[in-house]
Order: sequence, then structure tokens, then C-alpha cells
Amino acid sequence: MFAPYPYPNKPIHGGVESVSYNLIQGFKQLDAKIELHVLSMMHDVEETVNITPTITIQYLRQLHRSRKVELMKHIKPLLIKLNQEWNPDVIHIQGNGSNLLLYHKSYKHKLVYTQHGISSQEIKYTDSFRKKLNYLTSLIIEKINAPKIRNWIFISRYNQVLNSRLVAHGINFSCIYNPVNPIYVETTKHDVDAGNGLLFVGSITPRKGLHDLIYALYKSNESNFHLHVVGGFSSTNYESKIHNLIDQCGLGAKITLHGWKTTEQIIEIANSCRYLVLPSHQETLPCVIAEAMAMGKVVIASLVGGTAEMVNDGETGFLYNAGNTEELTTILHKALHLTHQQYATMSEKSVNRAKELYLPAEVANQTLHFYQSILTHE
Repeated sequence: MFAPYPYPNKPIHGGVESVSYNLIQGFKQLDAKIELHVLSMMHDVEETVNITPTITIQYLRQLHRSRKVELMKHIKPLLIKLNQEWNPDVIHIQGNGSNLLLYHKSYKHKLVYTQHGISSQEIKYTDSFRKKLNYLTSLIIEKINAPKIRNWIFISRYNQVLNSRLVAHGINFSCIYNPVNPIYVETTKHDVDAGNGLLFVGSITPRKGLHDLIYALYKSNESNFHLHVVGGFSSTNYESKIHNLIDQCGLGAKITLHGWKTTEQIIEIANSCRYLVLPSHQETLPCVIAEAMAMGKVVIASLVGGTAEMVNDGETGFLYNAGNTEELTTILHKALHLTHQQYATMSEKSVNRAKELYLPAEVANQTLHFYQSILTHE
């Protein structure tokens, strides 16, 4: 498997790292005998770590400044070599369009691709010329190599619809939701009296819409809340915009910017919150929603990507149209004034739905069955 994987005892950065980590925790729980070797590209680490006797993480230092050049020059030749030496049953690539550079005809029949980022959508929400160029390049790579991939895992029905042309051409595919770390279920205090704490978790980019949330809180005239923001800024420009907006709205005492935190630290912060708010302008299937549901949080999210597949509007959370700050303001007011019993009911439904859909062992089992379908198709 080629996927980003967090270095031991370091914070998880981003959704794909979280997915790969949780999926491997699920594989560890399965009785099935599976030998798994994970290649993870890092900026400053070159090391091999044994997770179990049969699961190994090989951290590869990124030698070239350009990730795409690194994929072509070092990772792809390594995959070709390992395929020749080990002859694995499956080669699974997790990530965005640029990772399709790793396609090679020598292992095309055993190649599985899980698409986590939608470049055609993400390009709309960046103000950086360099990032726009990066997304554009990824789109070109997808156009060339995506039709060559025969085995796909879609992380949402939304992904499946976006790739309907490939589905129509008879690819082997399965829709498997992202797994959530069971620690969010096992160690979380489901405290309905936690107070009106709001939680935002993720990379702080224009696409994630934190500016919408801050403005909506300002317009709501609510005073009984505190917003906890966990994550790092994508650019100094956007960081300045957020700080200026907080100052202009007079919300400095109501908002805490925590930066990136470990899973344990996020849970500690979340235990003082009732709600997760994800005001994104574009998403695929956000891991943070599944994690929040597992913790029994009521989710407030924009109606983008696969969020409607995750949140039952009015039952486990609230959905609104992305970018509509007036609608978000109304929902925030409604959520912050839920009765004790109303919140408790929604919280319980969130936990039950998360256990049904996102536990790692179940997701790993579905993934293993898909691997087996590839061997059958051969």
C-alpha cells in the first residue's frame, strides 16, 4: 500500500493520513492472515517500523522538492522493483490525482486506487497560483491515467457519481466509507452537559470555510459559546484574514486557535464541546465528521460532497447550503438552544450511526473482500 501514514507519537495531519492509520488498525483486528507493507513518503524520515509481525511501515524520505517528480523518479521504480521481488496480490494506492503517476502496466491488474481528493473541485477554492497549477497538473494526470485503473474504492456515493463514466465502462469497484479511530468511541466522555463548545478540526484553508463560521457566529449575537479551532493554516495570507476577521468581529475571547494536535489532545478538547462545525465549500467524505459522530457530537455541516450520506439532517446534526452564512447563523442559533433531551437524543443517534458505518474492523473487512474480488477477476 502506498499511503501517507503518521510517524509514531506524532500528530496526524489531514484526512488521508487518518484514513490509512485507522484502516491499518482495522487490519490488526482481523483474524485473516494478511501481510501488509505500507510505503509512506515523508519529508525528513527514512525508517522502517514494524507495527505487527506482518504489518510494516516503510518511511521514505522525499528527496526531490517536487512531489510529482519524487513519485516518478523514486517511488514508481521502487514499486516496480517490489512487485517483481515480492509479487504481492494487491498494490493499493491511497490519495489524490498525482498519485496516479504510480500507474504501471506491469501491475495494472492488481492495482487498486482510492481517490480521496477531487482536484476538479479543490482547484476552485485556492487563491495560490502555485496550488492552482498543482491541481491543474493533477487533473491532467487523472485524465490520462484514471481510465487505465480497473479497480477502484470510492469513499462515498458522491465519488462514485463523479466517476460515473468509469463505472459505465465496467470497472471493478466498491463504495467503502472511511474508518474512524475506535479511540474516539472508547475514550470519549459522552457528556451532554459539556456546554456550548463548538469544534472545528482540519487544515485551515479557504475551502474549509472557517471565515464563514466566524462571520455567522458574529451575526448570531450569541454569547454562550466558545469555538475551538484545531489545525494549521495553509497560507500566511489566509491566517492574516482569519485573525483580522476575529478582531473585527470582537470574538477574540470566544475563539481559541490550538494549531495541530494529537488524537488524544483533540479528544480532550472535544470533551468540552457539544458540536462539530464543518463549514466547507468542498469535501469528499470528511473523516472529522465520522470522528465527531463517534464521540456523540451533533454535527453542523455544509451540504457538500458526501456529507448528506453521513449526517441525517435534524436527527444526528444539521446541514445547510455551503457559503450561506445566513442559513448557518440560523442553524447555530437553533443548535445552541437545544434542550438537554433534544441534544441527548441526537448525540445517541450519532454514536449509533458511527458504529454502524465507520468502525475500522468493519471497513478493513470490506476492503479485504474487495482485494479478494480482484483475485477473482484475474
